[in-house]
Amino acid sequence: MLINKFIQKNQFKFSKSLIIGWFIAVLIAWILAAVVDSFIPPAQNAGIYRSPIEVLSVWDGEHYTIIASNGYSIEGADIRHFAFFPLVPKVAGLVGGTYAPFAGILLGQLCFLGCLILLNNLVPIDEKLPLRLQPGFWLLISPLSFFFLIFYTESIFLFLTLLMITVCRKERFIAASVLGVLVGLTRPVAILLPIIFIWWSIQNFRRGKGYFALLICAVAPLLGVGLYLGFVGYLVGEPLAYIQIQKQWWESHWAFPFLSLARDFKGLLTGLMQGQSYPVDIYVRLLSSISIFFIIVWGWRKCEPAFLVYLIASLLFIHSQEPHRSTARYELVLFPLYLILPKILIHHPKVTRIIIGIFVVAQVLLFVRHISWKWVS
Repeated sequence: MLINKFIQKNQFKFSKSLIIGWFIAVLIAWILAAVVDSFIPPAQNAGIYRSPIEVLSVWDGEHYTIIASNGYSIEGADIRHFAFFPLVPKVAGLVGGTYAPFAGILLGQLCFLGCLILLNNLVPIDEKLPLRLQPGFWLLISPLSFFFLIFYTESIFLFLTLLMITVCRKERFIAASVLGVLVGLTRPVAILLPIIFIWWSIQNFRRGKGYFALLICAVAPLLGVGLYLGFVGYLVGEPLAYIQIQKQWWESHWAFPFLSLARDFKGLLTGLMQGQSYPVDIYVRLLSSISIFFIIVWGWRKCEPAFLVYLIASLLFIHSQEPHRSTARYELVLFPLYLILPKILIHHPKVTRIIIGIFVVAQVLLFVRHISWKWVS
């Protein structure tokens, strides 16, 4: 009832077929989580029973569970949990209590539905438009979209991002700024989001329209990130504590953009010629990035300039860091891609069907590997 009133009040258009698709995806995720250990022994702790909630909380989800249940600590190895931004685990702990992982999973799945609806409303579409031409559909079937169905931050981050953009377009700048701070408390890559609002403010300035409120919106994500980094620095007693804690997980450093991607591509070609095999994550990274380059080159004219600049800047940022194991997952939340893709495939229905089939199969296979502890992005 409340959701319907909210949708009607804000004049959101949504496709019933897309909602049904979301429901099917959620149902399949829970079914696979319930049966995966029976058919595919996990790479860790094989033979030990895992509940579906535990299955959907593997990898980073385990750390979010600890934070939600016990909070942060500066004692011993627990200090490493400060590397994970607080909004998702804290909300899950507040809502779920002792059932924080379950609450985190459900919150992510509901926010995923919100992402699909909001994404469709970023562009003018007919409610009767075929699924294959709806931006939300491509987000739903993206090969890594299972991250929206588990205890990870991708779903909440993208939902808050799209909601911030949507309410800003409706000139509700105070609400947009609050959402911007929340985005900044979700993931550090929120520092790139101001690009969109700065671009819009420049456009308004040239047209002689108001631009100051847009600049405030641009600052909001930076404020959220800064608040958390300052909080960590204060607790630990070291201004750059967050950076040092990050290095306890991996020794990261900046590199020339796409250098590591080119190195992977060259190594893969050489290895294939020599009959060598490579881990799945290398193939996923390369296919993800190459596909994105193709989408941008083919359809950049069909994308709003502010979104296109955000997309390109995000790619440069993602591919300027070493190590680069998670680039495919970081690319998952680059929403302009899903606005471009249906526009460039509109006149290619046969190709579109093939791509849909490949995406769906790839998502299921990668999801099973992920929850079986055999692959992490």
